[in-house]
Amino acid sequence: MGAALKINYQDENKQAAKWLLEYPERRQAYLERMNSIQFLGAVVCDGMPHGTDTGRPAEKKGIRLADLDYDKRWIIAIEMAEQTLSRRKRAFLDIRRMAELVKTSTGGRPGWIDYTMSRYSDWHEREYGYCNIPTRQTFYKWWDEMVNIVVRIAIRQSCL
Repeated sequence: MGAALKINYQDENKQAAKWLLEYPERRQAYLERMNSIQFLGAVVCDGMPHGTDTGRPAEKKGIRLADLDYDKRWIIAIEMAEQTLSRRKRAFLDIRRMAELVKTSTGGRPGWIDYTMSRYSDWHEREYGYCNIPTRQTFYKWWDEMVNIVVRIAIRQSCL
């Protein structure tokens, strides 16, 4: 039973981390789907076959709205978590998201660490006038804290 709980927590953390990293893209996709769903409705039946997209427009719209509601709850959870972050952790998160897009990992140590460390030190020097490079452990700790905050909020938002 303990192993099942451990796996469940790991799954929740992975899902929260994925949402945290992919938030900008998922939010954009959510907004696009919101705009497209308002045009989803009944189709005029003119007697001609319409391929596989023929019946049950209300059911399709209901299913899409349920999916949108789930995504909306996750988006709100991420936004709430981001509001709790300090300026430095917010910069770290933005750089961490960029590192994920670059995909610098070649195996072994996660590639995002080196990328994030160098970009974060550049950001810190621009913002504060001196170079400050936190340790790898600090970055791991910050990331774990952010994921834990998102998990807690996601549970309250009924996402998990």
